[in-house]
Amino acid sequence: PTATQPAPTAPPAPEEDDAGAAVGVHSGGGLGDILVDADRMTLYIFDNDTEGVSNCSGGCLDAWPPFLSEGDPVAGDGVTAVVGTITRDDGTMQVTVNGFPAYYWQNDSAAGDTGGQARGNVWWVFNADGSPQRPAKVAAAENATLGSILVDGAGLTLYIFDNDTEGVSNCSGGCLGAWPPLLTDYGVVALGDITAELGTITRDDGTMQVTVNGFPAYYWQNDAAEGDTGGQGRGNVWWVFGEDGTAIRN
Repeated sequence: PTATQPAPTAPPAPEEDDAGAAVGVHSGGGLGDILVDADRMTLYIFDNDTEGVSNCSGGCLDAWPPFLSEGDPVAGDGVTAVVGTITRDDGTMQVTVNGFPAYYWQNDSAAGDTGGQARGNVWWVFNADGSPQRPAKVAAAENATLGSILVDGAGLTLYIFDNDTEGVSNCSGGCLGAWPPLLTDYGVVALGDITAELGTITRDDGTMQVTVNGFPAYYWQNDAAEGDTGGQGRGNVWWVFGEDGTAIRN
């Protein structure tokens, strides 16, 4: 008798490609270790986003295309940030870094380009740990009593100490507990138009403190809200900075 031949087996269906986008680290270019995609294109964070939410849409996305993934993103060697995804309104998955959406800058064309850094003072490259390379921010604000004063990016008042000299902080130990310095890892930028000259000094512990017209800038420990000026006139040696960088002594 003729042997029955087994029915041919259909070839397995191809597996759906669900490989996630790769996130790596690029070193060099003057910004240290920064996050990039598999092609070593730089990734950016947007200050107007919140954790888990992208607030870049419409024309913003033309300039700042989202870093998309078809699956769970994969962190490469040296990446200490937590990578994940959010689902955008159009259903695509955007890669997140420490919960914040990641983007490209439209004019970056080669590996390691960082042309988007500090655009509008709201776009920043990611460090390998997911923190943004964001400088300290100083702006002018109107105070009902003192007039135009200097504040940080969150609206907290900045002070000058009479015992300091230009380029030198003489506040240390317990003084720093009451008067924390305005520190930065990435320099300082002015928000809007101010006439004071901004800079930095290196403190004895190696941290970088923002200066205004060469003089170190501080907070008062008990100022808790935007516009507070509780440190004004303390000990007759602490004063709010005016918009031009001079001490307001009234």
